[in-house]
Amino acid sequence: MIDRTRCRVVAAIDGNHNGDPDVASRLIEAARAAGADAVKLEKRTVAQTAVRQVLDRPAAQYAALGTTYRKALERVDLPVEVLARLTRGAAPMETWIAAHDEESCGALKDVPFAAWKLEAPVAVHVPLLGALARDARPVVAAVAGCTEREVRGLVEAVGPRLTLLHAVTSPASGASGVLEVAGLASLAHFGCPVGYTDAALDAAPALMAVALGATVIEKRLTLDRTAAGPHHRSSLLPGELAELVTRVRELESRLGAARVPEPSPDALDDLEWHRVSIVATRPIAKGTAITPDMLALRAPSRGLSARFFDAVVGRRALYDIAEDDFITFGMVDL
Repeated sequence: MIDRTRCRVVAAIDGNHNGDPDVASRLIEAARAAGADAVKLEKRTVAQTAVRQVLDRPAAQYAALGTTYRKALERVDLPVEVLARLTRGAAPMETWIAAHDEESCGALKDVPFAAWKLEAPVAVHVPLLGALARDARPVVAAVAGCTEREVRGLVEAVGPRLTLLHAVTSPASGASGVLEVAGLASLAHFGCPVGYTDAALDAAPALMAVALGATVIEKRLTLDRTAAGPHHRSSLLPGELAELVTRVRELESRLGAARVPEPSPDALDDLEWHRVSIVATRPIAKGTAITPDMLALRAPSRGLSARFFDAVVGRRALYDIAEDDFITFGMVDL
């Protein structure tokens, strides 16, 4: 069962190994070193992926992988025995596998991976949903492009083992990427844990998703963004994944704190010239009992904190105090 007590950071390897099991192993090692909780692999029956006219169409954008879409997909589709070996080698990280069709799902049934990933294009693949429902493992489903009715059908088919991922397929970042995260909230009413996956290279949208309650963050991982293949350019490098994991854990620590975190020195410096403290509104002679009208709260923060205002009232001045002097502990008989 997926640990839902903290956000799972998942490194999606997908086809970024370009069909080389050794590269897949290196990607797994990079994910482990970065602190990821899981890696994601995928399996498909190529002939069932698309119609022949599409599969046999020349694919210039995948030229380094194959002359046609079919050949490129065959190149990156690793055999079941290789996926099993990679799964064992990924421990103690979990391995999640995205099956793209019912046949692949059946071929993987004896591989000891932790969870199924259901990609958005096949989230409405009814026979595949049936196969996943018959397996005991958790299912993490990306639902980009799904209607309310389709998501509800998915929830009904899989049941309580389901986590729904808000998937942003465009590589939005910055302000536009953060706005895209808002869709995460719309999944909460289905009663399932929710997560987030996108193609952004910056961490801001993913961190916002964590703050909104995401239990899974999925990011593609590559060793080289200039490598051949469709997803390398929108994938994180190992160092970037490590930075994301660190920031997710820091954010979780703050979100889970039982008390308000102590302000940082930088925050205190920024506030110093704007935060109010106790000052004298008029000259106060030594020995005078201080009344409320003798005091005010004004910036900058050089005197006693505003929370001591009532404690100062009624006390006697130990020295002559000038108008606009900051009231400090040594100036009144506390």
